[in-house]
Amino acid sequence: GKGIYRFASGDVYEGDYRNGEWNGTGTYKGVNGAIYVGGFRNGMRNGFGKATLENGTVYEGNWKNGKRDGEGKCQWTNGDVYEGNWADDKMNGFGMLRLSNGNKYRGNFVDGMEHGEGLAEDSEGMRYEGQFRDGKRHGSFVVKDSTGTVVFSEDFEGGIPVVEPDEPEIPDE
Repeated sequence: GKGIYRFASGDVYEGDYRNGEWNGTGTYKGVNGAIYVGGFRNGMRNGFGKATLENGTVYEGNWKNGKRDGEGKCQWTNGDVYEGNWADDKMNGFGMLRLSNGNKYRGNFVDGMEHGEGLAEDSEGMRYEGQFRDGKRHGSFVVKDSTGTVVFSEDFEGGIPVVEPDEPEIPDE
């Protein structure tokens, strides 16, 4: 059936109930301004829903056991936006992160960090294509300018360019 539950804190749930739990579609409004509208299963966010946090951050997408999981879009109050896969409440899998400073990353994420094959682009249009590890460039990168022209290739380890030592000169005999 349907019902309304008012918490002592002032928070309110209004929506579907089954077996004494929130199951189906409902709305949860917190006195702090947070609101969630969407699916519930066994009292937790589940399925598709939209959450607006008290700080203004908005997530719209899939939920599993109260956590962001599956396809979704999150827009933070600083203007950063992520669209892509989530798992265990973190960016996981393929996605696109656009930062408010103009930088972008399109590629794989693991536990909320760039990890695996990806393409980073800065606000000037410089593109860095290659592997990322734990949010940093790692391995061989091709760097292109905003027109797509290859500017240079560079190797990185843990986000730091790897500088190969110069070959020693062998004197002529």
